[in-house]
Amino acid sequence: MSIDKFINKSFTFQDLVDEFKPSLTSKYTLARVVLKGIQNYFPSIYSNGRVNHFWFQEMLSFVTNGAFVSGGQGNGLPDLWTNINNQSNKRTEVKGMTEAELVNNKPLRVAASKFFASNGGMTEIKKLPTTEQIAEHVMAASYSDDYYLLSETCGLSKNLEDVNIIFVKTELLKNCLIKQIGSHSYVDASGGKRKMKIDTPAKYVDMQKLKQMVEKYNAE
Repeated sequence: MSIDKFINKSFTFQDLVDEFKPSLTSKYTLARVVLKGIQNYFPSIYSNGRVNHFWFQEMLSFVTNGAFVSGGQGNGLPDLWTNINNQSNKRTEVKGMTEAELVNNKPLRVAASKFFASNGGMTEIKKLPTTEQIAEHVMAASYSDDYYLLSETCGLSKNLEDVNIIFVKTELLKNCLIKQIGSHSYVDASGGKRKMKIDTPAKYVDMQKLKQMVEKYNAE
């Protein structure tokens, strides 16, 4: 049982259950019962991406028996510590997305949160004269973790086992960043052509490109 086989691949939470086979008395099995009650009786705690990342990261830790370990929010701590390839305490950044964003290849914000909306990072980059310098600044401030885990947990309505996950090395994610500002074109699930305005370079990942890269690893 190892998390190594999931690197640079897409999978569901059920795939983790199948790989690690938690026992009937494991933390995961017991917590899963509690989570089902939350899903039924406190749906906003279950579905809201601003809240559910707390329990989702703990469930990742429980089901993998410590291959993933919940870190912290801010204060220099990663979202997850990851024990992988016989190396402990590798850093993993977790980003949530909606089912529609995943299915339709909508560019996903993956940069540091300080570059979202009117946070302080946006003030910093307004002082930089070129797109290239802005991209370099965002890259340096954002992508220092070892891995990225993209989870289909924003607006969550499906059961935990059906949640889709993309787990990639940061270098692979960086190769799929959108580094140009302006209109970005992509193709949705129905084959329709869509466009999205990109306001900051290296802030969004090209989900269409990332999924194509991951599909190649899945096929191996």
